[in-house]
Amino acid sequence: MTAQASRPAAALSEAALRDQTIFRTLLRGLSFPGRVVPLPALAQAPEPLCPALSGLMLGLLDQDAGLWLSPGLDCSPVRAFLIHRASVRFVTTPREAAIAAIGDPADLPGLDDFHPGEPACPERSTTVLLRVPALTGGPAIALRGPGIETSAVLAPRGLSAGFWGEWARNHARYPLGIDLIMTDGIGLAGLPRSVGQE
Repeated sequence: MTAQASRPAAALSEAALRDQTIFRTLLRGLSFPGRVVPLPALAQAPEPLCPALSGLMLGLLDQDAGLWLSPGLDCSPVRAFLIHRASVRFVTTPREAAIAAIGDPADLPGLDDFHPGEPACPERSTTVLLRVPALTGGPAIALRGPGIETSAVLAPRGLSAGFWGEWARNHARYPLGIDLIMTDGIGLAGLPRSVGQE
């Protein structure tokens, strides 16, 4: 086999390793809620999709996971990119989604619009990936719950005034409810449904 012929396989291997690294980073974020975890090096993605959201999606997607894109992200270049990189099934409503990607907090539907899971299968809920302007510098919220030894404070910018009230209702449904991962393109912070506010 020539070196030229082996390049696509090598590139695919690099992409797979990057996806695995991002997945492990995501798990750290969910294991330590409220902690900002630095993202590894990210591959480029077509606009308006940022590399961070792209990496998180590719780390989570499989052929069974329905993906919903917010209107600001749902365009031909983004769909073509994701189809090229992953086995992806697009869905038309947030409720159908196993994974939802939102590129701007202004495009975030009400949390009740996503699937909360089912009593027999809570894991069938939606995992929401949200790009925010920054993970620091916003109103500080003290968090409590599994994975937080004493307390954790998260201060993302750009969330709506009613977001934390919605999150309290989401937490109250535990073990049902959505899980949320926020990113500012540099790091990520996980908010599993098991975590509430002090």
